[in-house]
Amino acid sequence: MKDFLHLKIRPWGLILAVGTVAGGITAASYLGAWWWVFEVASNYHLQCGVVLGVASVVCFAGRKRLPGLLFLLLAAVNGIEIYPLYKAATPVVVRQGAPKLRCVLLNLKGANIATGSIPDYIRATRADVVVVTAVDDAWQQVVQSMSGDYPNIITAPREDGYGVGLLSRLPMRSGQSFNAGEPLVPTVYGILTCGDRKIVVLGTRFLPPAGSGDHRTRIEQMKRIADGFSDPAERLILLGDLNVTHWSPYFKEFTKVVRLVDSARGFGIQPTWPVNGFPMQIPIDHCLVSPCFKVLNRTLGPNIGSDHFPLIVDLEVID
Repeated sequence: MKDFLHLKIRPWGLILAVGTVAGGITAASYLGAWWWVFEVASNYHLQCGVVLGVASVVCFAGRKRLPGLLFLLLAAVNGIEIYPLYKAATPVVVRQGAPKLRCVLLNLKGANIATGSIPDYIRATRADVVVVTAVDDAWQQVVQSMSGDYPNIITAPREDGYGVGLLSRLPMRSGQSFNAGEPLVPTVYGILTCGDRKIVVLGTRFLPPAGSGDHRTRIEQMKRIADGFSDPAERLILLGDLNVTHWSPYFKEFTKVVRLVDSARGFGIQPTWPVNGFPMQIPIDHCLVSPCFKVLNRTLGPNIGSDHFPLIVDLEVID
């Protein structure tokens, strides 16, 4: 025991160990379709890339060329995953007269219901469409109280954090909630009018990969939504806490099946959760849109007391 307490950690051993762990996580991230634990590894390409890059520089500085080269290669692998989020598809050109709308996504978990700050924040964003997640019975009353500002409101509350709501200033032709997976996890959707265009807005929250059971349920949620909303002629906006990052193999497959574009492309990594979790924050709140929308801007809001940052997306209807 005495010898154990006096063990000395050699700096090079520590660098090699940390780099090896980051490299192992990077490798595991490509096996996410085989095991849910490996999918969780895909959340951390940014963190692994930074660690591997630093480890590579330190190794080269210390003339440890072989591990330095290996760490550099693995850092580049992470960079390849991250790069598309920083590459804009086309320059953003605002067209005069084209219908525009602002969408906001809020997770209410942990927010203080007594202060009234959430309704004030929503009004301050001047959002046309708002999706709120983690709506329970108490939050449902707060949401419904905003009908003066948002005359079209749909809520599907739950006491376990998976309730969801949709608020809209835009005229609503119809709307409802449905269960996109067991155990009866609700999704809300509204058919809205933006200018002279019909658009469909979905608000949802997927289960986190907290075990094999929740992992299967989340896949079922994705499948049900994909089955019901994959019409390429539809102008669709999906807003939600999807509990996956851009790099999940299931997220990539889901966006292909529903023919939606990740609004983050061109705006970089915007970590939304956990608010106080730097440097391990990851982007799990998403806005996916049909190709007929152009993303004019995408940013995060301030800390509103929730464990998630708000997501704000400005869109233009181009078709």
